[in-house]
Amino acid sequence: MTKKTSKSPVMEWQSGTLELGTFSCDNWEKRWHWEDAAELCLHTLNRETFDVAGFVGSSNGLFDGRPALAHVTRPVRKGQPAAVVCFVEFPTHYVTNTGEEACRSIVDSLPDAFDATKPILCAFDDYDIVVLPVHPTDQAWAGAVYRLRTEEISTTVDPADPTGRKEIRRALLANQAIRDRFILDPMSHRADATCYALVSADGDTSLSVSDCTFAGLVTTPSPEVSANLLREMRPGSTATRSVM
Repeated sequence: MTKKTSKSPVMEWQSGTLELGTFSCDNWEKRWHWEDAAELCLHTLNRETFDVAGFVGSSNGLFDGRPALAHVTRPVRKGQPAAVVCFVEFPTHYVTNTGEEACRSIVDSLPDAFDATKPILCAFDDYDIVVLPVHPTDQAWAGAVYRLRTEEISTTVDPADPTGRKEIRRALLANQAIRDRFILDPMSHRADATCYALVSADGDTSLSVSDCTFAGLVTTPSPEVSANLLREMRPGSTATRSVM
């Protein structure tokens, strides 16, 4: 009797170049779609093409033509799309197109593929941005959460009115410009964002970053501050985590 074994997704690393536009398979033929020219795809050195999700709410045009390192997860079931997580390197940092939990897990699987001096910008809830160091500097805290100082659209603006729509478009374009310049060069535009919380190694979020020190965009609490933040987040906890 042959024993059946369960298959697992195949995970691999590939490198390639990002390009605007998407591909689909029509009658087993790959076709590039002009009407989706604002979307991103990855052309790998293995001559494969993958559609790629956006990067932290930034304009996709920022990534057109940029080299990327990709973590590809191929599904067990045929016909299902592969999950592709890309990392794009900039002079001071990396940007990825996934959330902080998936990013942490993927980077931990191959940390030597990254420059340890450059933090990684990844997605968080409500369009906030998490900055993760390649090697966590603290056992309790995985990264810092930033909120961009964008303009809020007044609830009194009427989208049914042409003047109101014009004001909404102006605010959205201004906010997108702030996000884009922070993604491209966060150190030069540090004033565009406020660090308001830490995300813990197990996915919880602190209430503040009070008394934390910063190394660039990465914040490292002292053992005492770390313990206080943990107690605030988890009432009744007396555990103390030390800096690694």
